[in-house]
Amino acid sequence: MLSNINYGFIDKSGKQVIDFLYEGGGSFGQGIVSVRNNGLWGYIDKVGNLVIPHQFNNGAGAFSEDLACVGINGKWGYINQKAEMIIEPEFDNAGGFVEGLARVRTNGKWSYIDKNGNNVIREQFEWVDDFSQGLAAVRINKNKCGFINKQGEIVIKAQYDWASRFFEGLAGVAINNKFGYIDMTGKYVIEPQFDCGWAFSEGLAGVGIKGKWGYINYLGEMVITPQFEFGWTFSDGLAGVRFAKNDWGYIDKTGQVIFRSQYDWVNAFSEGLALVGINSQGWIC
Repeated sequence: MLSNINYGFIDKSGKQVIDFLYEGGGSFGQGIVSVRNNGLWGYIDKVGNLVIPHQFNNGAGAFSEDLACVGINGKWGYINQKAEMIIEPEFDNAGGFVEGLARVRTNGKWSYIDKNGNNVIREQFEWVDDFSQGLAAVRINKNKCGFINKQGEIVIKAQYDWASRFFEGLAGVAINNKFGYIDMTGKYVIEPQFDCGWAFSEGLAGVGIKGKWGYINYLGEMVITPQFEFGWTFSDGLAGVRFAKNDWGYIDKTGQVIFRSQYDWVNAFSEGLALVGINSQGWIC
């Protein structure tokens, strides 16, 4: 989520479909998206109609599995699409529900809750990610990352400096300042060799080498040559890339530029629309 001014949404042809009215925005989930106006977050639909009034002062996440995390006065809880508070704001931070569980932080430690708000994996982790394919990356053991299952059992030992979620059977991991990919047993499928990277999505993963981003396939083969200052993951068949400062566009999976935008920053597509910014740097990893 973002905090500058002048954000709107475009479709996959590059056409502006929601005006630049917002101070920030998120990704679409279940047909609606969080946007910020006058310091408060609410939700709009795909044509810009306000469906949940601006009322959350700390933030609002994407809807997933019929719930979204929202922040009010420093605490986070969960609402449904009627804006009814299903899980009361009691957490210091929170993420969306994925595979029936959501990550939450209390007293400086992360844990997981179910949709009734019950703590199913106790508070113990320095950092956690969402579950994906039954596993979640967590930070333990002197600041190292490993993976747990839904019983909270460590199934891939904490040994990495950073780890992504599993997507399409692989997870990105960083070790000794290099980035590679492991399978769900912890075996390296692509040896650490990149400076940074994203998880796989739609068969490709963005990786950084010597300050430039390109894309590899499951074999670790470079299928889109590193040439961009930055690249998002592929979604809806496209990836947002930065050619230079304030010069963004979208490529397809062959590396062909589909359109070059006039916007200062672009996000990944979700449900056919993408958040874009003018007079803003947005954010990148």
